[in-house]
Amino acid sequence: MLRHTTHITVLLEQSQYQSGDTLRGTVSLFAEKDIRASSLRLRLRWQARITSGTSHHSDEGVVSKVLLELPDGKLRAGYQLILPFELTAPDGPASYHGSTFEIVWTLHAKLLTGN
Repeated sequence: MLRHTTHITVLLEQSQYQSGDTLRGTVSLFAEKDIRASSLRLRLRWQARITSGTSHHSDEGVVSKVLLELPDGKLRAGYQLILPFELTAPDGPASYHGSTFEIVWTLHAKLLTGN
């Protein structure tokens, strides 16, 4: 089965943010074939990881999300679509990387496709 690829690139205006800052950026979409898609969902997520000897524990959550509507409900093959976005950075916790504990923030993008 031949699979077609959709490329999603998220670019932030800055590399670091503080609590309460507005995260601004763009999402660039490029498809190799026409795709019916209603929107693109962005989620700002945190993950906490704890390591103690051989024991590992993690927890995660979504603190902010935004839905970006696609014009005409589709992504046209061979054309790049750029969508601006804004999210507010939460009050905490801040990113942290230690020897036994870390908190990592990530921004996830998902194209919501139709049948």
